[in-house]
Amino acid sequence: MTVLAWGNSIGDVISNSAIAKQGSPKTAVAACLSSPMFNLVFSLGAALTIECIQQYPEPYTVKHMGAPFYNTVAFLCFGLIMTTVVVSRSNYVVTRSYAKILLGLYIAYGVVNIMVVTLQVKLPW
Repeated sequence: MTVLAWGNSIGDVISNSAIAKQGSPKTAVAACLSSPMFNLVFSLGAALTIECIQQYPEPYTVKHMGAPFYNTVAFLCFGLIMTTVVVSRSNYVVTRSYAKILLGLYIAYGVVNIMVVTLQVKLPW
């Protein structure tokens, strides 16, 4: 799954880097944050709409999500909020040190999910 996500993001990295180098860093940062959010909201909304139409007139019930789902939501929200605050306060410049922090967050996310799935570690959420 991670390989597919990285492969899907290469085009975004190239285009957002080009936009930033052309002198529009705010647009590049907005594209970094809004593109994945739009994809998530649109695809999830479309899938749920189709499912609701198929089950009509019965109400759609959300199935119980496992711990990896909650981990993903927690890390995603934390990373997006942290990036929005840090980048907007640093005049829309992403420093090398902040990039390392984000990479560390990504590694922590992977380690936590592997521990939850393989070792059945219980988390507070």
